[in-house]
Amino acid sequence: MPTCSTCSGTGRVMDLGFQPCGGCGGSGRGGAGSCPYCGGSGTSSIPSNRSCIPCHGTGYIRDDPASFSHPPNTRNRSRDQTIVIPPPLVQPDVEKYNGGKFLFRRSGQGHAVHKGGLVFNGRWSGGCWHGDGELTKPDRWTYKGRFKKGMLNGKGLLHLHDGTIFEGKFRQSTPIGKGTVKFADGSRFEGKWRDCASAKGKYTSASGESHKAEIIGGDLVMKRGFFSKREKIARLEMREVFQS
Repeated sequence: MPTCSTCSGTGRVMDLGFQPCGGCGGSGRGGAGSCPYCGGSGTSSIPSNRSCIPCHGTGYIRDDPASFSHPPNTRNRSRDQTIVIPPPLVQPDVEKYNGGKFLFRRSGQGHAVHKGGLVFNGRWSGGCWHGDGELTKPDRWTYKGRFKKGMLNGKGLLHLHDGTIFEGKFRQSTPIGKGTVKFADGSRFEGKWRDCASAKGKYTSASGESHKAEIIGGDLVMKRGFFSKREKIARLEMREVFQS
């Protein structure tokens, strides 16, 4: 099997104090179809020995790794092996870093430019975003809030380039619980989020008119009355926002 491109087959990463490579789980292996985050082992040793989130512990990602596609034959999986939707945003590779370090790992206050253009300025721990910080995708969006183990986690404020603002809580980069979306025209949606593409709540127009509304598959829709048809108001799918 081809070797892991992250650690060149050694299974260890010098920048992390020769800790087991998070790209191959310390196996040093990798290849087409294998998850680039665990090298096909299904277990990530960073930050701890748990199931790899991007591949759901299967060690397999079909075609494009960035798509986080589901492995084949998931229909016959037992209940305790249910596939969980992976987080929409995970800390990518660092290209440039300026800040504190502890035992060869990024720690404390630091500024980094990541692969793909993401820019992070804030607190680090164990080589990961951890604590208060600001993450920016130039000309796309800016997030200010809490981070944990390389993902958005806790209260935060997300500003999109079109003037839309989301304020609420995140768990593993996924909106969860109560959250408010304010649009550039003055209207807003307040509701309870279940994941990146679904929420239930109330939509209030710029004129102050309110109706029950929900986000279904990333589309914000509302009904003016019991017999009226659903009206699509806007497109708001967090996974699309982060991966744009």
